[in-house]
Amino acid sequence: MDTQELLQEITRRIDDSAKGTREYVETSAQEVRADFAAAVTENTRGYEAVAERMDDSIAVIAEGHLMLAEKIDRVAAELRQEMKEQGELLRTEMRAGDAALREELGAFRTEVRGEFAEVRRVARLESTVGDLTSRVGRLEERAAT
Repeated sequence: MDTQELLQEITRRIDDSAKGTREYVETSAQEVRADFAAAVTENTRGYEAVAERMDDSIAVIAEGHLMLAEKIDRVAAELRQEMKEQGELLRTEMRAGDAALREELGAFRTEVRGEFAEVRRVARLESTVGDLTSRVGRLEERAAT
């Protein structure tokens, strides 16, 4: 075999190998594309199922939120009504007790005035005792010297 023939044989083998490699790569690429498409389809179904469950959960939460808001409104209205009733009752009781309180307060004032006069008398006595104690102390000092 001469060089030319050898070169042609090598070229032919390289071409055959390249053709085989291209076919293998193409076949592999098609298989990868098919596997990828199947995985995408499977993932899409999975995500759709998750999305549906989330939609259901969100709907339940939204419904619970609305029910809770309605209950809060109802309780707030009840509390407002009860506070209004209690306020009216308290005002009525205050008016009824006002006269009795004024009478008791007048008697208390009279009593306090009497006690205050007594406190002033005791304060004057204490002041007098303080003055006398001071004088006695000075007299004792003079007597001691």
